[in-house]
Amino acid sequence: MNNHRTITSEISFEMAHRLPDHGGACKRLHGHSYRCLVTLQGSVDPETGIVLDFSILKGLLRTVATQFDHKTLLHESETDLDLDEETCVKLGIDLVDYIPTAENMVQRIWWLIEGQLGRLSLLNVTLKQVRLYETATNYVDCFAGDDR
Repeated sequence: MNNHRTITSEISFEMAHRLPDHGGACKRLHGHSYRCLVTLQGSVDPETGIVLDFSILKGLLRTVATQFDHKTLLHESETDLDLDEETCVKLGIDLVDYIPTAENMVQRIWWLIEGQLGRLSLLNVTLKQVRLYETATNYVDCFAGDDR
């Protein structure tokens, strides 16, 4: 009998960004209400009947919220804004080394969760999927085995 199961938890966060080279409205500073779902896979422990306590998975998701919630992500090349470090800290602006698209953010979230799993020595579970909703109807997936 296969006792592998997947477990998924979700977290929401609010974040602003702009895509400086976008041809449309996303070139302007704007925000989204993001939803992030993280799916882990593992064997059901015969003693506890669970793969992993959901509170641990929720803790992993809180690290995602800490990185992104109520922040503004801007690509570090946006020198036309003349932002000094003090202003960035005061306004919650993070200058990042990637274009802050959902496609790039989901990859960063994958790395963040994967790193947390390693630090917690959660060897009985593997990261299977991260889904990031940028809007209620648009999302990006990152799966185990994708070229990262």
